[in-house]
Amino acid sequence: MVWNVPSLVELPELLERRTRDGLQIHFHGSVNPFALPLQLIDAMARVPEVRLRIVGYAFEHANVLPALRERADRLGVSERLEILAAVPRPVALAMAAQADLGIAFYRPHPNNINATHTLGAANKVFDYLAAGIGVLVSEAAEWHGTIVPAYGRCCDPDSAESIVEALRAFSTRAPDPLALGFQGRARIEAEWHHERAFAPVIEVVAQ
Repeated sequence: MVWNVPSLVELPELLERRTRDGLQIHFHGSVNPFALPLQLIDAMARVPEVRLRIVGYAFEHANVLPALRERADRLGVSERLEILAAVPRPVALAMAAQADLGIAFYRPHPNNINATHTLGAANKVFDYLAAGIGVLVSEAAEWHGTIVPAYGRCCDPDSAESIVEALRAFSTRAPDPLALGFQGRARIEAEWHHERAFAPVIEVVAQ
């Protein structure tokens, strides 16, 4: 399997280390209730220094974004939730580089090969590392030893308490999501990029 990793030519410019208070979370891509569970909003209500920006589209799950807005309004955190329409990929990567942490709640599913092989299909995780930010992922076994703990940490997306624990750790910089992200960016540049991943495929095709 060839991993769904970014190309070296599309890596965004890394910003200087941010000194702002709080924790800016970024999400981009296809919106669905598994990627953006309501428990994430519940957790935000308990960690006041957290802000969430969603940049995406919801073709098959049009009710997800309104539900997130409604929950945010009800819990009094709507001013910390920003929802933007989908943008071109280079813009999305540049926006990710402005944040501290990216979320990618892939879960294994026996009827979905991409969800079963989360590591190879998880382009969001590699996008966020390419942008120099740490990642918060689900507790799928494939993350351990590869993504966690070197470049992020995991939680149970169905548990607000589990998300709260992870967000509090990141918001106090223990671990520092930017330090993890910068290490991830170095791994992207050295190894986890499209040119290297597809080199064996190109070699076979060229024969």
